[in-house]
Amino acid sequence: MQFTRFLRNRSVSAAEMSRHAGKQTGGRAAGRHVVAVQDSSELALGSRRARAGYGPVGNGNAAGLLLHPVLAVEAGTGALLGLVSMQVWNRGAGELAPRRQRATANKESQRWIDATKQAGAVLEGAASITMVSDRESDFYELFAERPHNVDLIVRACQNRRIEAAQE
Repeated sequence: MQFTRFLRNRSVSAAEMSRHAGKQTGGRAAGRHVVAVQDSSELALGSRRARAGYGPVGNGNAAGLLLHPVLAVEAGTGALLGLVSMQVWNRGAGELAPRRQRATANKESQRWIDATKQAGAVLEGAASITMVSDRESDFYELFAERPHNVDLIVRACQNRRIEAAQE
């Protein structure tokens, strides 16, 4: 009951909890080679009453929240350093313009860019930062906007033509 009261407190927000956790993680990451891992998850809510006010998740038959956490791991030992950041959002139920007609900033894929930038800022004291993400993050804008202190490892989704070196 007390935890529920804590979460319902108007001064408590997911963004504030994420900022606090990130600050602690940034301190633990200082001077280390950090692997930051990001991915999205769905929190599907069960009962009809619990789902009221929440948008679709999964294949659209469930309702709930979407989460996009970034976890920091020490590269040499695999030790968990903590939560770097976490985005939480409720997908709206309305129709959207076709995906290709929207700017990246207006797409859910913006979360990959935001998380990478947050990792660069939160982990700025790390010796090096390697961001690992899945193929959903394989798009040009992520590479173009990555912070200078963050290296990327992205599972490829798109086939690319690579120019061979001239012999």
